[in-house]
Amino acid sequence: MKYLKYLLAALIVSVGIIFMSGCSSKDNFYKTWTDAGCKIEKENCFKNVKLEEAKQKIDNKDTFVLVIATPDSQNNQNNIQTMYDTAKYLDFKGELFVLNVKDYTDSVKKREEVKSTLGINSIITVSNCVVFAVYDKGSLKIDTSDTSTSGKAKYESYITSENTINVERFVSYIYKDFKF
Repeated sequence: MKYLKYLLAALIVSVGIIFMSGCSSKDNFYKTWTDAGCKIEKENCFKNVKLEEAKQKIDNKDTFVLVIATPDSQNNQNNIQTMYDTAKYLDFKGELFVLNVKDYTDSVKKREEVKSTLGINSIITVSNCVVFAVYDKGSLKIDTSDTSTSGKAKYESYITSENTINVERFVSYIYKDFKF
């Protein structure tokens, strides 16, 4: 009976470890966004990243593209689908990091935390479009949430007549020309 308790405890711990190690960030991305309605394959160019992980990449002076979005928005779902379809069409082999800010949009304090941690202008627009933050060696080069004249100048060739970013054109630039 005594050994049965130890065996049962070991079994529970083992199952917990297997479950936690089997949930990669790609699997989490796939589940989150397919549950939201996107039609993407399990193998894709996206990787979920937490706010702390994004900050660490910045501090490590990494070069990467961060997509800030929430799956609750139909526009974000359409944008993620467009990014996926364009990556597939262009045979993109790189990786885009996606920060799901669903839990950060419900208070000013949480939005400010994202803003200050990433050095971006705002996450207000994330409810109706994705925000791209492009970092080159840890330095923020493009921030599509920056709608000031000088901010827009960095990505003005990707702005639509509705004053939003043309996601397909922007990610085509990233997939083909941006040096990761």
